[in-house]
Amino acid sequence: MESALHLRHEFLGRGGHALSSRRRLGGGRVRRFVAGTMALAAAGAYVWLVLGGVPPERSGSPARPPGGAPPPPEVADLAPDPEAASLLPRWDDAWAAGLEPATDSAADVVAAGAAERAWAFMVRNYSPRTGLVRAHDDYRFVTMWDVASALAGYYAAGRLGLTDPQDYRERAGRALRTLATAPLFEDRLFNKVYDAETGAALDAETLPSADGYGWSAVDLGRLLIWLRILHDEDPDLAPLANSVVARLDLEAALGDGVLLGRERGPILGSRSYQEGRIGYEQYAARGFALWGGAARTAEDPFANAVIDTVHGRPVPRDVRGADCLTSEPIVLAGMEFGWDATWGELARATLEAQHARYLATDTVTIVSEDASSTPPHYFYYYCVSSGGEPFVVTAKGDGGGIDGPRWVSAKASLAWYALAPSAYTALAVRTVGDGAGDEGWPAGVLEGAPIPSGGENVNTAGVTLEAALYASVGAPFLNPQRAEGSSAPR
Repeated sequence: MESALHLRHEFLGRGGHALSSRRRLGGGRVRRFVAGTMALAAAGAYVWLVLGGVPPERSGSPARPPGGAPPPPEVADLAPDPEAASLLPRWDDAWAAGLEPATDSAADVVAAGAAERAWAFMVRNYSPRTGLVRAHDDYRFVTMWDVASALAGYYAAGRLGLTDPQDYRERAGRALRTLATAPLFEDRLFNKVYDAETGAALDAETLPSADGYGWSAVDLGRLLIWLRILHDEDPDLAPLANSVVARLDLEAALGDGVLLGRERGPILGSRSYQEGRIGYEQYAARGFALWGGAARTAEDPFANAVIDTVHGRPVPRDVRGADCLTSEPIVLAGMEFGWDATWGELARATLEAQHARYLATDTVTIVSEDASSTPPHYFYYYCVSSGGEPFVVTAKGDGGGIDGPRWVSAKASLAWYALAPSAYTALAVRTVGDGAGDEGWPAGVLEGAPIPSGGENVNTAGVTLEAALYASVGAPFLNPQRAEGSSAPR
């Protein structure tokens, strides 16, 4: 989900993996603004801010951007193609040279070392009071996407033997007990951002708040997937998972078949907005479905799709605009609940386009969303395509694609290699391994040079541990028979 603009949020709604770095007009600033201008102008400024404005990023903050508005109506000028799904290659068709199934001993060694480093990050940033893990070594605020990544890390580390069962259940259990009592936004769903040290809800300025300032349906979807995995695969934690879900009003984030984020502003109050784009939207919708919440339109990646080409390969484009087709939600879906035929087609299209760029440019390409040490945003989305343009880098508040940074994502490389081992995905793993330092596992390495991109974070750690577990067991974590069904807490 540092986790989604989304991109996971208004852009997509981990993300969107995956929030608290945008400035908002706070109470004092609003009062001064209203005092100095007409009420109508104040309302208009707020509408601009929430529905399309771009406040400045908080300097130095590496957090995921908060949820925001859907794209403006003028970008949604395409009609979905009802034949879009049939234009993508099937997952089980023959693969091109370099992508055919193959393992690599050197990549296996890198992956094993990455899991140990990822667990060290989790231990170092663990808060015994709440059971949560700080987003970064020096940044303690977390989203529900971050919380899910921590739960994933605990689960994977316990099954990989990186920690003992008692320690795993103590950490996961404490986190679940925190979620069972954490303040909810409008007493309905988890707020966008919390303090990992105290469990307190935060406002858009990461200041303590009674209930926060909104929720992200996409981040909640990732959390719900991991609550279901813990519920179904660990009986000792099932009652706690139930107690968390039982207090949530899931229907508040569902409407007319889509996912709804919600946000409170300083003048016009709370409003809901459609959240999610191709990839993130379907991944999050599965989380709601696993607990009985239906978002049928959101579950279909081709409901709002046309087909473009990237380096000669067909890829889906979201006609609603503000999209980012990237690795993150696709590899998470494969590891956590498994790819069906539709997910497989989406996965293959995404991976083949990245491989095609490598063939065309000799640049190893594995894109995702990641934290970074690069200012001014410190969290970037590297997209296979966005708005019909190939290999766009974007960030919350940039107003469109930006020049860089461009990096090879460590967690996405490891996950692709676990799910679809090949000469190319092994090359990607070796590439990110070359950039790892003694102090930790980076979010990635810069393209064309083994220079760490910085940004070691809870989402990279969690997904890295997931990839190691998937490579070990060779199957999704959620039992396939249960993954297709749904049930309310019991």
